Amino acid sequence: MRKIYGNIYKHNQGFTVVELIVALSISVIVIVGAGMLLISGSNLLAHQVNKAEQESITDATVEFIKERMLYAQSVEIVRSQTVPGSALGADVLFVGSSPTQTATQGYLYFLRNGDTSPVNAFGDAFYMGSKVSLDYSVIVPNDMANTDQSKYFKVTVHIFINGAEHYQATKTFKLINSDSSDNPLNSEQVIGQNEPFYLLIK
Repeated sequence: MRKIYGNIYKHNQGFTVVELIVALSISVIVIVGAGMLLISGSNLLAHQVNKAEQESITDATVEFIKERMLYAQSVEIVRSQTVPGSALGADVLFVGSSPTQTATQGYLYFLRNGDTSPVNAFGDAFYMGSKVSLDYSVIVPNDMANTDQSKYFKVTVHIFINGAEHYQATKTFKLINSDSSDNPLNSEQVIGQNEPFYLLIK
């Protein structure tokens, strides 16, 4: 009987210190791995959300410009610190970029012909803490037929967060009325993203 109890006691002594250390180490590795995977997934999700927001801002900005330019009879890109005198009789689009402008830096503004104060095109909440900058150009593709005088408007939207560029995209669309020989559209004029300029649309 004593021999039986002795054997039972011998087999129920529990884990050794080495076994406990090994089990604990494996547990820590599994927990750390799961935590890293969770953090990585969270960061990836945040990145995808931010990218979707920036794409949304870009698409809305381009669509706003396109709606006002599609049937323009004339388009002029003007460098100026303030709304130029030539804006008389034109709708004006610009991004706030200069202290002399009565506009928030990095927001798109629209001044309708006859109005005296520019209007924030989307409202402050739309930008979700980001700023925009634009590059414009009016182009005639080199491979177009000689009989086709159509012009295209190219706009590059830059998205900045805390002063650093996080996203950019270029969109091009045809100007419907640009095939007229007397249409005074600028040709191949590109404005630097940090330079104050106005887009005059008639």
